[in-house]
Amino acid sequence: MAVRRRCWTMTAFVVIAFSSCVQRGDLRPEGLTCSYQQGAVVVCEEGDMSVRWRNVSERNGAVQTAWQVVALDAFSDDTLYDSRKREQSDSQQCPLPMQVGGHRLFKWHVRVWDGNDEASDWSEWQRVRVVGPQDIEDGSSWIGAIGKAAAHLPAGRWSNSDFKKEEFKAAWRVVDTLSAKSILLRKAFETRRGIVDAVVHVSGLGHYELKINGQRVGEDLFAPLWSEYDKTVYFNTYDVTSLLREGGVNGVCAMLGNGFFNVQRQGRYSKLQTSFGPPQLRMRLEVAYADGSRQVVVSDSTWRWDFSPVTFNSIYGGESYDARQEQPRASQGDYDDRDWRPVVLTEGPAGRLRVQTAPGVRIMEHYPVSRWMSVSPDSLEEASRRTKRTVDPSVMVADMGQNLSGFPEIVVRGRKGDKVTLVVSED
Repeated sequence: MAVRRRCWTMTAFVVIAFSSCVQRGDLRPEGLTCSYQQGAVVVCEEGDMSVRWRNVSERNGAVQTAWQVVALDAFSDDTLYDSRKREQSDSQQCPLPMQVGGHRLFKWHVRVWDGNDEASDWSEWQRVRVVGPQDIEDGSSWIGAIGKAAAHLPAGRWSNSDFKKEEFKAAWRVVDTLSAKSILLRKAFETRRGIVDAVVHVSGLGHYELKINGQRVGEDLFAPLWSEYDKTVYFNTYDVTSLLREGGVNGVCAMLGNGFFNVQRQGRYSKLQTSFGPPQLRMRLEVAYADGSRQVVVSDSTWRWDFSPVTFNSIYGGESYDARQEQPRASQGDYDDRDWRPVVLTEGPAGRLRVQTAPGVRIMEHYPVSRWMSVSPDSLEEASRRTKRTVDPSVMVADMGQNLSGFPEIVVRGRKGDKVTLVVSED
């Protein structure tokens, strides 16, 4: 009996202790957001800033009665802001003071108190990089293969109803075709040891793909986002600390395409034709070292350019790709670019540069081919008429099984110079 009483007493003690732990952790702040940007590491536009979070609890009716926000310098952990305990139930759009928003790189977290005045654990940190136009503009220039004036690009927009008009034909007859070419631009630079942070700000118009030392920067496609380029031009900001080689030669290379910035028909299908300028790049890379010094690499006249393997590209007319023109090592620091051409400084679009804070376009899922089908001989004539091309009897149809927004990805083997044509359509 004595042993049994001791067991019951111990069991009651464990239950009471467990109940106390549940009460202590009754409320948890999660989903931290700074100026509407959610994630462990975010980029925010400079100016007034606010934070928010959501509270999670296993108990119905749990409420927040107070909160405390602390913001620190991301490197030194010096305190930039401590709200102290505030007796407030708000968890949405709580303002940060200007001295925090004016700090270029900080981190913040929050804890809350529930109805029993029990404090939660601190939330996870959110790391915030504050960016403004000067972060890309300072010392950099728009660069490319040809400027708008030299290319004789006309201003304005034309719909497909204008394509047969003589004034349209005359305006575009004198345009230099170089203004629609996809190009590569590259630069080599050296770094020292002791890198603690490296950030790149980049806008490649209409769209770009940036690589540093052979590694792609970011996961976004069709970057930057479309805009009215005479009013606003977006640029992207990426942390590239892990991509740099300390104490050695680094390489950076951008491939440019047209997007909606530069829609030139050139005999392909198009719903419109317009141009804000030829493909061009603006970039500023800033490297911070442990000793407090900084190094800046900018787009300027020292860069060089060459044609990319994309021989034609249009947001409507598709893409032509020549694998024989690939230069896979172009983003390496030791790549020999002596045969490349010096870039030209371009006029740049009229729009104001702003950091892109809206989520970019990304690959979310890969879809396999649902079934392969051949085209029957008696359907070849109709297929040629509908596709406005001669359809060979060897053609195959890949049925994806559903309508989707995406692009095909293929792996081919063949002889040098062989040609493969893909025609995408919806049924």
